[in-house]
Amino acid sequence: MNQENYKYYIIKANDLGNIEFTDLVEKESQPETDKIEKSQKKAIWKKVEKLGLQESTADDIKKKIFSFLDEDVNINIMLGSGCSTPAIKLMGQTFLEYRNEKGRKKTRQNEIDNILKDFDQKYKDNEKNIELFISWLGHKIASEKNPGKYQKTRNELLKKLIDSTKKPKSEDDGGSVLKTYREFFRKIAETRLDVSDNNDIINVFTTNYDLFIERSLDAENYQYTNGFTSGIEQKFSIREFHLRKVDVDERYRDKWSPIRPYFRVFKLHGSVNWEKAADEIIQINSYEEIPEDKEIVIAPSDSKYADSQGTPYSDLFREFGNLINKRNSVLFIDGYGFPDEHINHLLLQALKNNDFALVAFINFEELSTNKNLFNFIKKASSNAYFISGTEANANAHYFENIVTLFEPMEENNNE
Repeated sequence: MNQENYKYYIIKANDLGNIEFTDLVEKESQPETDKIEKSQKKAIWKKVEKLGLQESTADDIKKKIFSFLDEDVNINIMLGSGCSTPAIKLMGQTFLEYRNEKGRKKTRQNEIDNILKDFDQKYKDNEKNIELFISWLGHKIASEKNPGKYQKTRNELLKKLIDSTKKPKSEDDGGSVLKTYREFFRKIAETRLDVSDNNDIINVFTTNYDLFIERSLDAENYQYTNGFTSGIEQKFSIREFHLRKVDVDERYRDKWSPIRPYFRVFKLHGSVNWEKAADEIIQINSYEEIPEDKEIVIAPSDSKYADSQGTPYSDLFREFGNLINKRNSVLFIDGYGFPDEHINHLLLQALKNNDFALVAFINFEELSTNKNLFNFIKKASSNAYFISGTEANANAHYFENIVTLFEPMEENNNE
């Protein structure tokens, strides 16, 4: 289907009314996983239709988006793991591959089988929930007298997870995803070329470990900072986010001209090319050079909130909170399933400001499988907008599909 013919729903917190998560869950489906059969999806959409939501066209959605993109608005973007698929596997897929991995020594395989059996008995229907599994392993490591097998399992799984972000599954996938990132940033950049110096910076937040954001900005020759100093040894410094490059060729003007477009990239959960050296975080240009025990990422577990209190994460989250609470701000979200309680808390705090807007692209099918998403929508205020395709185009929230919604309105009018 041509994207111009897509139909959309916009849902807000009060649209859910007194509906509870269990009201949307199909008995045959498995909450917290994506195992939903076609017949179950049909039933889910029938329940969504009962909410009485009005369909919107692509032009309606574009108008809504651009109503938040005027020159007086501070633009923030948050991209989750869904934006890097299919090049980078989703964490649930990585967990399944670990479960089904072949070629282990028999004693080790028996050990893993017993660990997984214990986990599956305690948490039924969660065979893809890597966050829950890593959290459970953490509790075992802390409570068992001989936690070696649990620690080894955790280390193996984290290595597999990090390795999956280093190289795309195929060159075709990597090229396609990179192209989407580049196109998205080009369209966002166009909206900031003629605004005041107070609102021309584009803040990009991500929970992803991969380097698609940096690679796409490099490919477009856009100026950006990710918090690291320049030079041979690139060290993390929060001050880098408060500096700005200017165009020295414009030095004869009365006022220095900052370079546009300009991006600030905040990797809230770390990156595969960060290394810890003594008390500092160093950025390595080639992540393949980083020793396995030096990579700095926040593991996907229920300890993420505690983990994010250390440097540099405490600084990054503080910047995140400050920037989305800045006067007249908007945050566009895609590829994020709202699993991080720290991020969700900061978002809900920002939504208390009447001059802040949150626009998230989601799939309504997930309302019956993703309890985190459902609960967040229920808690959100009226300045949060959740946009999904209808049943006929449920993939409308895919990163490559939302890019066209950010085409400047002038271009659309000239077509």
